[in-house]
Amino acid sequence: MQREQKITLREMRESGSTRLLVYCRDYKCAHSVVVDASRWSDDVRLSDLEPRFTCQVCGHRGADVVRALAHGHRLARAIGCVKLRGTKRGLTA
Repeated sequence: MQREQKITLREMRESGSTRLLVYCRDYKCAHSVVVDASRWSDDVRLSDLEPRFTCQVCGHRGADVVRALAHGHRLARAIGCVKLRGTKRGLTA
C-alpha cells in the first residue's frame, strides 16, 4: 500500500514550523521525538523521511512524521527515542 505524499519542508517552513515530530509507527510502542528539520533541503517531503527512521526502543522501521507545533515540543522531548537508520548520531540524512 502506497502512503500519501505529505507536504514539503519548504511548505512547512513557510508556515513557521522548523521542527518535526516523529512517532514510531508501531502502535504498541508509539515513542516519539522532536527533530530539527534544518538538515534537510526544502524539496524533501515529510513522507520521504518516514521510511528512514528506526525506533531505538523497539527497533521498528518506519515512522509517522508531522510538523511539530510549539505546544508539543516539551512532551515529545520527554518521551522520545527515535533515530534515522544507518547513521552515526541517528539524525542525519
